[in-house]
Amino acid sequence: MFSSKKSIIIFSILIFIGVFLRTYQLNFESYWLDEMISYWVADPNISHNEALIRREQLGATSPVLFDLILSKYLSFLSYEPEYGRHVPLIFGVLSIPFLGILSHQISKNNSYLLTIFLASINVYLISYSQEVRPY
Repeated sequence: MFSSKKSIIIFSILIFIGVFLRTYQLNFESYWLDEMISYWVADPNISHNEALIRREQLGATSPVLFDLILSKYLSFLSYEPEYGRHVPLIFGVLSIPFLGILSHQISKNNSYLLTIFLASINVYLISYSQEVRPY
């Protein structure tokens, strides 16, 4: 994948930029209503059946797997709103190198660097990584 030392350095810098932009002011905004619903459904102090009942009552549209992952993560750390945004952040950060790898598998040239650059600075991907919603 890396044809030279220069591409490794560029790859690393682009990943760092993407991580920085996603973590900068992570909890700047308050929760939106649908984020509050995901957070409430993912309460680690309740059973899975009770969480499913909460989902049904509110008509939650997020995937069940996302709520389960969020619940396990919050049970590992603490049931605090600041930690709820970590799960989408982790997936948003992991998507950057995976998109680069996928791009390299498709084209077999250095276009993966452009893909990583675009994924790192994309305003929508950054904002989606800072919300408790599965995109």
